[in-house]
Amino acid sequence: MKTHDKVDCLTHWPRFEVLHSANPKTCRWLKYFGLLLAQSGELEQARTHLSRAVAAEPRAPGYRNNLANVLLQMGRDRDAADQLAKAIELDPTYARAFLGLANARLRLRDTRGAIDIAERGLRVQPHWPELTMTLMSSLEATGQIEEAIDRGRAALAAHPTHLLLWSQVLMLTNYTSRDARDISALHREFGTAIETALTVPNFDRTPTRRLRIGFLSSDFRTHSVAYFVAPLLHGVKANTADAGYDAVCFALTSTPDDPMTQALRVHASEWHDVGLANDAALDRMI
Repeated sequence: MKTHDKVDCLTHWPRFEVLHSANPKTCRWLKYFGLLLAQSGELEQARTHLSRAVAAEPRAPGYRNNLANVLLQMGRDRDAADQLAKAIELDPTYARAFLGLANARLRLRDTRGAIDIAERGLRVQPHWPELTMTLMSSLEATGQIEEAIDRGRAALAAHPTHLLLWSQVLMLTNYTSRDARDISALHREFGTAIETALTVPNFDRTPTRRLRIGFLSSDFRTHSVAYFVAPLLHGVKANTADAGYDAVCFALTSTPDDPMTQALRVHASEWHDVGLANDAALDRMI
C-alpha cells in the first residue's frame, strides 16, 4: 500500500477499518492505520496507532522508524531520536533510521552527533543522496563548508543527476572564497550533467541571439531576496535597448497584492506565475 497520496489514502480508509476490526491485534494493520492517519494530518492519532504497533512488535525497527517520522512532524525531536537509536540498535544496517536520527540530532542542534550518525549511515549505504545532504547541512552548521562541498561532490559522482544534491552543492559554493570562474565552471558542469540525462527542449543557442535570463523564486514579494533582484530588473528596464537581454521572472508563489511584487512586475520584461505549471507548460514559457 502506497501512502504518499492523501486522496488515495482516504479512499482506502474504510477497507483498512474493516480489516483492522477483523484483526485488531495484527501489527500490520496498526502500522497502516498510523501511516494513513499521518498522511491525513491526524498526527496524534497516528502516533497512538504506531505506538501500539511498536509495543506489540518492539524488535521491529521499521515500526520504530514510522513512529519516529510522526514524532518529528509533531516537533518531538528527542522522542523521535530515542526511537531511531533503538531501531539502529536492533538493526545496525537499517539505513533509513540513520537518516532520521541524523536529522533529529541536527534539529536538536547536536551537530557533532548528527555528523557522527550520518557518517555511520553512509558506511551502510555509501553516497546515499538524502543522507549526504543531511551530512552536508551538519558540516555547514559547524563551518566546514569545503568539506560539505567535497562530500556532496563525491555523492554526485555516484548520482550525477540528483537535482537536490546539485542544488545544495551549488548553494554552498556561494559561502566560499572560490574564484567566480570556478563557481561558473561548476554550474556549467551541472548543466551538462542534467542535459545529458534528461530530455531538454532544443532551445536556440545562437551566440548572437538576444538572451532571455530567467529568475525563478518563491520570494518575489516583500522579502530580502526581492530587494536583491529589484536593482537587476530596474537596470534591464532602463537599458532595454542596450542590455542585449530580457529578464523573465518565474514566480513560484502568487502574491499580486504585495507592493514589492507589483514593483517587480513593472520592471520585468516578462512575468509568469508558475506555482501550478507542469513541465510542458514551463517549457513553453521559457
